Parts: sequence; structure tokens; C-alpha cells
Amino acid sequence: MTILDNIPFDLDLDQMIIDLRLANRNRHIREFRELADEARALAWPKALYLEQEPTIIADKIVRIAGETFESQVLQINLAQSDKVFPALATCGRELDEWRASKTNILHQFWAKSITDSALEAAVTDFKRKIKKEHKIKFVSIMTPGSLMDWPLPQQEPLFRLFGDGAQRIGVTLNESFLMSPESTISCLAFSSETHFYTCQLCSNFDCRRRQADFDKSLLKTKYRLVTTGPQIGSGYQA
Repeated sequence: MTILDNIPFDLDLDQMIIDLRLANRNRHIREFRELADEARALAWPKALYLEQEPTIIADKIVRIAGETFESQVLQINLAQSDKVFPALATCGRELDEWRASKTNILHQFWAKSITDSALEAAVTDFKRKIKKEHKIKFVSIMTPGSLMDWPLPQQEPLFRLFGDGAQRIGVTLNESFLMSPESTISCLAFSSETHFYTCQLCSNFDCRRRQADFDKSLLKTKYRLVTTGPQIGSGYQA
């Protein structure tokens, strides 16, 4: 297991001001910059990953280190892979507790965008490390719950792979298979010939986190599915 707890993190405030539609709102911009300064002082994003060998058992069934995962998309994505990297990334409890302390609704919204940025920094860092260590061109990820084909209860076997690693970076999983801190993802990372995004298989066009267009032909031809749909709301799209 590799634990990353010295992850570079900064905020592109100019871009965030545009994304949050704060341009020309001087008072709001001032308040947002003050929040960003608070976050920078506290931010400690973290991640971990393992290196494992996947075993394809049957259609939809993959076994990793004794744990069984059921997903047709996952099985097809790992069919040609001799390595898979169970991974966990989080904004960190420090930043999550700061976000939760905000009582102003607008400040809560801004703070969530900041914690999500810290999560993205953690994801970028572990993917960069995997690419460098294993000389992989593209690292793609799949997260339990992002598609109906790989539902949220699959968090349970994934967390068993992490052992006490999740606790070491401050992440917990509750009985509903939801993680804390809120800005956290668990996933299986793998080498791919091109970038793979679960968005390509999801027809939830209103998702503000969409990273790629829905590809109906890819869904039918490669993954042999009619639909996958979003399994939960607008979760982190990989």
C-alpha cells in the first residue's frame, strides 16, 4: 500500500470565480477569497493505492485479492489488464470539518467547491504516481455507485482491500455505503488505451460533473449493455 499525504494543493481562484459566477460581484469575490485563504491554511488532501492482479472469473465477475466484484463494465475494462490499483482519495478531515462549520448557505456552497478541488488534487496525484511508476500512458478509474452496472454496495469489498488504510487517511464508510469526508472517492484504477470515463456510459445529461459525452454506440458494442444509467445522484464521475 502506498499512502500519499504530501499532495500539492492550490486553488485557481480566477477560474473558480468564473465557474461560481462571481464575476463583477465584488463583495462576494472578497468573501470567497477569504474562504480560500482559510482553506489553504488547513488543506491536507490524502490518497492511497494498492497494486493487485485481477482475475476474470466469468462475465460480470472479477476477483481481486480474494474479494469479488460484479460489473460487466468493470470486467470488460480489466479483461486485458494484468494490474489493477484499488485507490482511495479524500479532501481530508481537516478541510471537511472546516466546510461543515460554515453556517451561511452561500459560504457552504463555496466551501464544497473548495473541498472538491482538494479531492481532485488527490486523484490527480495518485494517478500521476501510478503512471510514472508503471509507465502507463492512460490511467482510468471506476467508482462504485457511478453506474447501475456497478452499484454502491460494492464499496464494501473495496474497503476490505484497503484494510486499516482508510482509517489512516481519515476515511470511514457507513452502513449506507457512503463515505466521510463527503469529498472522497474510492475506485479501481487501471491502464487503458484511451481515457475512459463512466460519463460515456451515463445518459444523465443534467450532471454538472460530466467529463465526456454519452456514447450510446460504445455502451452497446463494447460493453453489450442497453443502458447503465447513474446509480446514485451526481457523484464523482470517473
